Amino acid sequence: DKAVPVIEFSTAGMVFVGTYKERRHIMQKIIFIPLDERPCNLQYPAYIGAISGLDITFPPRALLGNFKQAANVDGLWTWIQEQAAEATQLVLSLDMFLYGGIVPSRLHHLSTDVCHTRLNRLRALRQNFPHLRIHAYSLITRAPARNGAGEEPDYYEEYGYRIYRYGVIRDRAAVGVATPEELAEWEQIKAEVPAEAMRDFLTRREQNFANNLALIDLVKE
Repeated sequence: DKAVPVIEFSTAGMVFVGTYKERRHIMQKIIFIPLDERPCNLQYPAYIGAISGLDITFPPRALLGNFKQAANVDGLWTWIQEQAAEATQLVLSLDMFLYGGIVPSRLHHLSTDVCHTRLNRLRALRQNFPHLRIHAYSLITRAPARNGAGEEPDYYEEYGYRIYRYGVIRDRAAVGVATPEELAEWEQIKAEVPAEAMRDFLTRREQNFANNLALIDLVKE
């Protein structure tokens, strides 16, 4: 092994300074749980890992989802535990870990109890594999400013833009800067968008937000 100094940026968001020999010793194995199954989130990290000479392990494709079909979250949890003993790093998409992918994070109807069970798996992972360094990330659920149900619930095809405007105006009203015209638009939106659709949209985001707060608490532990 050549003792050639290197400064390296890895797919795990880490910076390593040392020699190639030291790098292979420190980063023995990286578990990578992608945001979803698309090439930009699955294949590109594999390419970068290969170029960098890193040992990156990805879940079997059969465990991952397919667009609106959620991944096998319980299967992923079992697979992570099987890999963790020999790994030093875990790069973890929490949208995949909790909901089965980025698109399912916008569609799920998971209960609070199910979310808590999945969140507690992170605590168990830390307790059972204290050597494993976890690099987790989570997205804030979006609200597209357009109609279209391609990656959203079906009702977004007709009511998407109005639901987006509902959120904008509600936020402006909360801080006291909504105009009379916006408040009138807000009332019109509430009359036009079916209550069930609005409830579904808001409840899911409240759940996802609560999960993100719980994840912050886990970091403090």
